[in-house]
Amino acid sequence: MNEVAIDSESQFDSRLLDKLRLLAAFRRGLPPYYQQLLHEEDVVLRVAALVALLELRAVWSDQAELVVAHARYGAVKRRAYPFFIDVHEYELAKRVAETPSEDVDALLTARMKAELSLDYPRIVDLDLQLFLAHGTPDYLWDAENNGEMAGGWRAGVPISVTALLARPLEPSAALMLMNRLRDANQQQLLAKVCDSFTDSKIFQAETAVFRAAMLLDAKENQRAANWLKRMPDKFPNDHLTQLVRQLKAEALNRIGDYRGAHAAFQAMNEISTSATRGDPKSYPPEVLRRASLTFEPLPPDEPGKTVVTLTGFPRSATTLLENVLEAHPDIEAFEEIPAFARLTRFMNRFAPKDGPVTAEIAQRGRDAYYDEIQRQSKKPDATWRVDKLPINSADAVFLKNIFPERRYIFSIRHPYDVLLSCFRQTFVPNAAMENFRTIAEGAALYDFTMSQWFSVHTLDDPTVCYVRYEELVNDFRPTIERVLKFIGADWDDSILGFAENAERRFAKTPSYQKVRSGIKIGVQSSWKNYDFLWHTKETAVLDKWVKHFGYDS
Repeated sequence: MNEVAIDSESQFDSRLLDKLRLLAAFRRGLPPYYQQLLHEEDVVLRVAALVALLELRAVWSDQAELVVAHARYGAVKRRAYPFFIDVHEYELAKRVAETPSEDVDALLTARMKAELSLDYPRIVDLDLQLFLAHGTPDYLWDAENNGEMAGGWRAGVPISVTALLARPLEPSAALMLMNRLRDANQQQLLAKVCDSFTDSKIFQAETAVFRAAMLLDAKENQRAANWLKRMPDKFPNDHLTQLVRQLKAEALNRIGDYRGAHAAFQAMNEISTSATRGDPKSYPPEVLRRASLTFEPLPPDEPGKTVVTLTGFPRSATTLLENVLEAHPDIEAFEEIPAFARLTRFMNRFAPKDGPVTAEIAQRGRDAYYDEIQRQSKKPDATWRVDKLPINSADAVFLKNIFPERRYIFSIRHPYDVLLSCFRQTFVPNAAMENFRTIAEGAALYDFTMSQWFSVHTLDDPTVCYVRYEELVNDFRPTIERVLKFIGADWDDSILGFAENAERRFAKTPSYQKVRSGIKIGVQSSWKNYDFLWHTKETAVLDKWVKHFGYDS
């Protein structure tokens, strides 16, 4: 069965968004809305409609044959049988019971195998087939994200539309669609979605928020600020609340109310959208524990000769640089893959608490790291690979011990701008990123990270290629040529298409909206507007790093 497979290379057809007009029927109630979906060609929508109508006991008597015909999908079968039993249609119930349906275990096994091989188009196909088998919307949400992994926003948006139409009571579905289009800088498409929601009188709060976001993106800052000022500061959906507070803060920043913006960003950071928040204080001890490990003499790191680590600090242009390098045909750049996590997990399990790490254990840890590199690889002909993880700079001591021959690209940006940018963003929650909820904790993490890095490296270390953010933006080609020479590669004109290349990739970080705009946006610097932040006891730890990198303060 392959009715729902996607083509990750296909061009996005904006007419797909016209389907959102179907939401207008939602005003007449759920049964009329789902009745119209029964006429759609998309089997996912037909099954979603039958599942809902069966649960609502709103199937018409002349639709019995349609229900039986769709009983080959488990989601319909397991709801149709009790429905027909309840209405005493035993012959129909018998036909449903005798209808062969999917082997769910086989689908789950196939999905596991596809996930292990990171075959995202296949994963999407199986996610949708599992929805047909279960009727559980979680499979649709998974398919959305895996669709973007398969082919960027163009592959993710069609599934977002399908997921939204299948479950129109879920505001999170609307948020995912609108966020995906905004991250892709698709303002016209986002406006089309908002118009559809307005015409259908659905998702009114979400639509108002994203119309304000579009005003900000269009540089209509005062209008955006006025619009956002009238909005409530809290919504039932935490993601929407966090976004509104972020937009309010950004609007105040744009119109020059910097103290108001700072307070609004603080309010944004008070919202947690995850139950898996890490403890920000737990991160430095873990780094120091790894740094305290001693190692027996290690064999040469042969696989590492073609692997370079891209690091620095979050929001220091590492995402931009990684996407630029990925556009080179001979370079494969990875964004925050779990290679380092596999290594550290292995060391947590097998490194001795006392005494040195044996060469055998260290080599097995290396092997786990390189196995993940190989597992994530999608460019088998690439000569060099770049492993990007900004916060890895904190693990400089451990990295030097286990990869003594490793080379690094280190991205530098003004410490004040870096910290301010981290404070103004929302990150996937983990112990390290939780430190950016306050300026004080962020400053302490920056100081700790740089102290760890420069306990091992210097600014003239030949194993490190330092790249300043402002040089990357203002002197793009000479800077990239210098980085390529460090790696061992030559210039290739395909690099100039990095922004278009980024559109085909999953937006893993908040930086993607700007990366997809290319370097035309110029250097982004705001720290001088927030001068009141840099004269406190907590932020004083940044002063030595401002001086160390030669920036103004």
